[in-house]
Amino acid sequence: MNYFSDLEGLRMAVNIEKQGVEFYRRAHNQTSNPEHKLLFNFLMQEELNHAAKFESMYETLKQNKQAGNEEY
Repeated sequence: MNYFSDLEGLRMAVNIEKQGVEFYRRAHNQTSNPEHKLLFNFLMQEELNHAAKFESMYETLKQNKQAGNEEY
């Protein structure tokens, strides 16, 4: 089996969320329907929020590991 570390998992999560942002950005730009634009903009913002949370978790975990703190 191919396993990855907790930091790698969080980095993957950030990348997935960023891909989601780009997907919704393209959908937003391709539609002319105002309701769809609002929806895609909302979903894009949600993905950005998720990415920011995962990035924060990644940095906290990374700092705790570097400090030798096992309570992460």
